[in-house]
Amino acid sequence: MKSVLFAAGIGAFVASSPVSATTIDNIFAFGDSLNDCCRNPGAPFTNGPQTWLPDFAAAVGGRYAEDMSFNYAVGGAQTGPVNAVGQTDAGLGYPTGFTSQAERFKDAAPATGAQDLGVIWVGTNDIWATAYENDLLFGAVPYNRPIGKQPEADVFVDYAINTLRGGIDDLVAGGIEKLLILTPYDMASSALWDTPEAQTLSREYSLGLRDALSTIYTPGVDTWVLDMVATLEKAQGVFPFGTGFEPCPTPDTETGCDDHIFNDFVHLTTAMNKIVSDEAAALVTTAPPVAPVPLPSGFLFFLTGVSSLIFLRRRTEAKAPVT
Repeated sequence: MKSVLFAAGIGAFVASSPVSATTIDNIFAFGDSLNDCCRNPGAPFTNGPQTWLPDFAAAVGGRYAEDMSFNYAVGGAQTGPVNAVGQTDAGLGYPTGFTSQAERFKDAAPATGAQDLGVIWVGTNDIWATAYENDLLFGAVPYNRPIGKQPEADVFVDYAINTLRGGIDDLVAGGIEKLLILTPYDMASSALWDTPEAQTLSREYSLGLRDALSTIYTPGVDTWVLDMVATLEKAQGVFPFGTGFEPCPTPDTETGCDDHIFNDFVHLTTAMNKIVSDEAAALVTTAPPVAPVPLPSGFLFFLTGVSSLIFLRRRTEAKAPVT
């Protein structure tokens, strides 16, 4: 009975909806290990043979392959130019952060059309590397703190959004006109924190970045934002094992992980990835893109008043006698 109820809960995650007129052609992926198919050794970082992206591509009718012509993501990438672990950049021979990925995409200038979609999932490695107390990951591995140690949440969010915008600008310059952005999930649910304070900051950073991304808007670019904080919370109400401290006991095999959200301390199982692909496909095919945030009505009145004053002043100056 437990397995039947569990399966029913997963099946109910995404309600069936009619597909809208959204058309997707090529899909290009950017970000960290949650998207990485084949660049960082060990990818894909799940218990199956692929990331969530092939299922997503099939659901939206897009063209995608798990290779480096479609996938620029690198495990460990931060929102800025470099990797959280410098050894990764050194081993690959180039900087692997998101803004570097976007710059390489722009320089490569792949043939892109109006229906091509860029998929961004990044921020996880900024969150833990900023919130972590110990200066060595797991007490042994040096890592990059992108904005110093444990700043206030608003400082962290401002940094992450500004660097993301820089990368998005390069993707747009490279021809991308549609974007799907997945927010970080609540990193307090992972096992990638080392003190209670670091866990609290991980949650604050995750929620703050989620909130800021929810309204991110780029003129001329259709943008959808998948709230992975909410997606993970819903999954935790269904999966028997829902945190990074309860990872899959068989992380290197395709079976035995269906009751688990996390494949290891931070990465997701194929069962959870299937939910991600379904949620993302439903969002892109049935929901409108992010709209510009309207100006407050009071501010509009202010602008109207200023414009009127400028107009009147110019009329007065025009009528003034020449001396």
